[in-house]
Amino acid sequence: MITAVGLASTAIAPRGTTDAPSLGGALLVGLSHGAAGFPGASRLAAALTVLVWLGVRPLRAVELALVMTAATLLASATLATFTARDGADFAT
Repeated sequence: MITAVGLASTAIAPRGTTDAPSLGGALLVGLSHGAAGFPGASRLAAALTVLVWLGVRPLRAVELALVMTAATLLASATLATFTARDGADFAT
């Protein structure tokens, strides 16, 4: 539900004109991406929503949000691989 509200709010956001957020905006995007780890929220949608509200062009916002999420997934998979090597269950 939180994800749906965030994405729906971008319909009223001003049309973006920039290719990247400012340094402060990038920090805000990172914080929102990290804070979206609770049930009902999507890290990708949180980053996308904040990027669009910061004035980043929608297509570029999607690209940036996907790159952020891909890096997070890669780090998570790497951690799971090393944890599995120590005898933990890889499926978890």
